[in-house]
Amino acid sequence: MTRTVEQTVEHDSLKAHLIPSKTFKTIMIEFKFKTLLDRNTITKRALLPFVLKKGSKNYPEDTRIQEKLDDLYGASLNIGGQKSGDYHVVTVNMEIANDKFIGQASSIVSEALAFLKDVAFNPNVTDGSFDQTVVNQVKNTLRKHYQSIKDDKMSYANLRLIDEMCEGETYQVHSHGYEEDLDAIDGKNLYSYFKSMIDNDIIDLFVVGDFDVNDMSQLIKNELDSFRPTQPAPFEQGCVKRSAPSEPREVIETDDIQQAKLHIGYRTHTTFNDSDFPAMLVCHVMIGAHPGSKLFVNVREKHSLAYYVASQLDILSDKLFVFSGIAPTDYEKARDIIALQVAAMKDGAFTKAELEESKSMIISQYRSAMDQAGGLIDLEYQQVLGHTERTIEDLMAQVKAVTSEDVIKSANKLEEDTIYLLTSKEAN
Repeated sequence: MTRTVEQTVEHDSLKAHLIPSKTFKTIMIEFKFKTLLDRNTITKRALLPFVLKKGSKNYPEDTRIQEKLDDLYGASLNIGGQKSGDYHVVTVNMEIANDKFIGQASSIVSEALAFLKDVAFNPNVTDGSFDQTVVNQVKNTLRKHYQSIKDDKMSYANLRLIDEMCEGETYQVHSHGYEEDLDAIDGKNLYSYFKSMIDNDIIDLFVVGDFDVNDMSQLIKNELDSFRPTQPAPFEQGCVKRSAPSEPREVIETDDIQQAKLHIGYRTHTTFNDSDFPAMLVCHVMIGAHPGSKLFVNVREKHSLAYYVASQLDILSDKLFVFSGIAPTDYEKARDIIALQVAAMKDGAFTKAELEESKSMIISQYRSAMDQAGGLIDLEYQQVLGHTERTIEDLMAQVKAVTSEDVIKSANKLEEDTIYLLTSKEAN
């Protein structure tokens, strides 16, 4: 893709990351609100995206918001939240047409920024409170989400693994909040938290598309520098790397299920800003992140022990997770064969072809992400979250340079921490 290097502009109230690129025919504008995960406030924070979608002061109903999006040549608006390492990030994203391609005399970008500011910073509030009817509606939506997690046994098992493995850590906090907190939340205390979020979150603004940097910077200054007086001082807390217990913890629970869920957590002692992160990334992919990986080939194909099996690396934390769905009677066998695959990586029992295939897959995925405005923003934001200047181009070059010895060193940093099994009542 063709793009210039991201240019960062410090405004009074936020940091703007401007990424001009002639690849895209639209312009994507995205706010990122970042704070540390907090058990005491996470449920309110999880509710806010649902509330903000329902209306703002100048567009007080979701139908009015949609009408405005239609007026902006079919613009799209998305609001959501997610865990990123020890942080919780609320994202407000808007994609609009580019003035250059529709012959519009006035600036759609300026109009879109004003609209987005209203949605993100000027909610529909009366007497210091969100509308209680709206709050009750979104609380019910979140309750349904909690039930869906319980019903999706793979998601539930992953959540329980993190509960057990990360007890007492910031990372343990559920990004979607807790059902037991909902009854105490009302329009007033939710709006009070919203004001605190606006005042205290670190806010980054990303803009991707074909535009002039100076013109865009001036538009941002005109439209967005007034919602708060200043950006708070950054909090640079990174992931606290912990050692695994001397013996892996084993947690076995039962439910009315036919297929057992065997999920295992490892400590990697490596995060995105570490110099050996590219090697750990390659190691993870070779273990379980593609159809030619150790886990897929040996656990699923060769021994037919898993309905699904894969690994997942949290790049901002010190954790690698292995997920598998197995027959309840195959627990010990599956656990042992999974352990053998990690041991094989530590011993260097892999081929040059396996190494190169995994490296090529990673680089291909990064290039594919860079061809999408949203993917490009996510990649650039990794630098912000990881407190590093490593660009995506740097990372691809470093991945390409990873050797077998580098992978073996990373594999030997892996420590098995917690084994979680959700199995049938009959099997226990």
